[in-house]
Amino acid sequence: MKKQKTSIPQKNIDRLEMQGFTGLSASELSDHQLGIRFAYWLCASLVVMGLIFKSIPILAFAMLAAFGAVVHSRHPFDYIYNYGVRQLLKKPETPRRTIQGKIACGIATVMILGIILSFNYDYMTVGYTIGIMLLSSAFLVASTDYCIPSVLYKIFKSKSGNIA
Repeated sequence: MKKQKTSIPQKNIDRLEMQGFTGLSASELSDHQLGIRFAYWLCASLVVMGLIFKSIPILAFAMLAAFGAVVHSRHPFDYIYNYGVRQLLKKPETPRRTIQGKIACGIATVMILGIILSFNYDYMTVGYTIGIMLLSSAFLVASTDYCIPSVLYKIFKSKSGNIA
């Protein structure tokens, strides 16, 4: 029987800690990694579908999900993971979302609103440009744990002399 890998590379640990997931061992972060990424993958997939089909309702749903992560302790898609996917994979519940994640989802909410308004007023190029920027960031964090808003948060906090 093959032994399962229980930890993740140090660079991913550093990136997850930059996202605010601190106080967890490498093994715990490894167990939580898929759950943390799940919401980003699902939300980004909705945005892809919204862009492909030029669908304001799909984009509005993605926007509401992103906004839900801003105002609640968990991303709405964390519930799909926690009550469905994780049961199948025998993984722990996702940790509560951090301030860095809330900021990232707030930025995503505004960007998706920008796409919706652009599509609504027939500024398709603007909408697709915003969409490409959003998806680049979303797929970056979903695949590598590198979260641009978390990096910016750390920079701004360090400039103010209060690193979180």
